Amino acid sequence: MVSPKTKIAAAAIIFAALSGRELQAKTIAPPQNEAEVRAMMKITVDQHVLPPGAKAETLEQLLEIGEVILYYDHPRSIPWMSAAGILINAPVEDVYKVVLDHPNYPKFMPMTAGISSKKLFDGLYQEKLSVEVKFSFLKYRLDYGLYSYRRPPTRLDWSLAWGDFDINIGFWELIPTPDRKRTMAFYSIYSTPSGAFMKKIYAGNPWMEMMTNVSAATMICQTIRKETEKRQGFSRPPASGQPMVGVQKILDSDPQTLLLFLERGNMIILAEGPTVYSVVGSMVKAPAQEVYSVITDFKSYPKFVPGVKKVEPVPPAVDHLYKWELKSAIAFLEYEQTQQWYYEFSPPSFVWWEVSRPCCGPAACFWKIITLEDKTIFFNGSTADIRSMGAIPKYALGVEPTMEHAVLTSQALLLINAVKKRIEQGRGRY
Repeated sequence: MVSPKTKIAAAAIIFAALSGRELQAKTIAPPQNEAEVRAMMKITVDQHVLPPGAKAETLEQLLEIGEVILYYDHPRSIPWMSAAGILINAPVEDVYKVVLDHPNYPKFMPMTAGISSKKLFDGLYQEKLSVEVKFSFLKYRLDYGLYSYRRPPTRLDWSLAWGDFDINIGFWELIPTPDRKRTMAFYSIYSTPSGAFMKKIYAGNPWMEMMTNVSAATMICQTIRKETEKRQGFSRPPASGQPMVGVQKILDSDPQTLLLFLERGNMIILAEGPTVYSVVGSMVKAPAQEVYSVITDFKSYPKFVPGVKKVEPVPPAVDHLYKWELKSAIAFLEYEQTQQWYYEFSPPSFVWWEVSRPCCGPAACFWKIITLEDKTIFFNGSTADIRSMGAIPKYALGVEPTMEHAVLTSQALLLINAVKKRIEQGRGRY
């Protein structure tokens, strides 16, 4: 295994080359009318966070537990897209004002040197953004342009105008809570660089592309909430509660709404820590017993779950105590660890275990499985004390805390998608 120092050095060389080269900016002609705007932004313009038939009250309950990441695995024209959502204690009109307060972005939005906007016609603006990335060994400036399509007070879509990207699209959607006193704010982005260096990095580490997008979306959502609530005079209390209990209550009370979300792709709920707790859900056309059998076949995990090297039962409780040998990745760094977890099984719907965390004691984890007609939804809740893995991840999370959200999201998706694929392979779908 390549040492962390070697990987950091290699990364430094790559990003030094990136920051020192000429920006090869391609320019896209501006649309001339609303029909051309909608054609340019066809991937996002008619996409809405809340599926038809889903209950807004259920989404609000999920957001009360933590930030919600929706991972669409089959959108139009692109391989995937993520949307990060957060609950803000302010009405949509006030949140929209903060989203568009570009002159003050350098004062409250991290890594933003400036944004300037020029109106092209009603609803369409051309924006120039200057971003200064500063993270450990990584430091560079990026200037690029976007066309933004504004539909106040709930919607803003954008698409690339010029810059060092193959694609850069996204949207803000602000959904009022049923009482209209709060806002469910979702920020979605999908971007891929045009530079050969970054393309090579993403090709060799595909999870990094998702981590970058999720980390950016999470940071921006949290920043907009902080600034909006600051202007509202709202003081946010410290995070508290039991995410495992909260999510299970929602699963029991309204699984149909969750199914509507999962038919589009995965859902992740991130409850603030310490440590950040992730709950990831998926859907498959298979009976609950088949899903349960794959989930509990721990000894086979090394065959189909990335990062799992070996799993073996530990005597005397061989049916309950298992030792896991794992390999985790954070940015360019890899860490190996061994864990022992004690499990309780309630087939075919529930699995429980407890993990220890050096920082803050034990945390309960789970698998929950629910069948709705010919489909089964299943959720995994877990957490990890990333800071205990060494000085480098501890330092990295100190510089940018949302990396913890991105790392746990990417690892949760790797696990849930591997399980889903295994189930479908067992049913002869591949």
